[in-house]
Amino acid sequence: MRSEGKAVCKIAGLPKYHSKATANETAVREMWRARQEALIDEQIEAGTPAQHIKIRCNCNCFSSWREMIRCLYCGVWFCEECAQQHFGYRK
Repeated sequence: MRSEGKAVCKIAGLPKYHSKATANETAVREMWRARQEALIDEQIEAGTPAQHIKIRCNCNCFSSWREMIRCLYCGVWFCEECAQQHFGYRK
């Protein structure tokens, strides 16, 4: 089932977006997501309160998760500047 260029997941009824990323770009994205999630897990296991958990962006900025933006589709966290690039925002 297709609707306006988007495939729809028949099981959950949620849109499934197809990335134009190459296999290498997808692998790098998955590596960053895994690193970010491991860092979050380490902080939780160390007993860090949720409001103090920090995440490292691809640009090496290290910020509170409250200041980061997570992509709904790829699951990677971005600082504001990198998020603008990721989502294609132009000023």
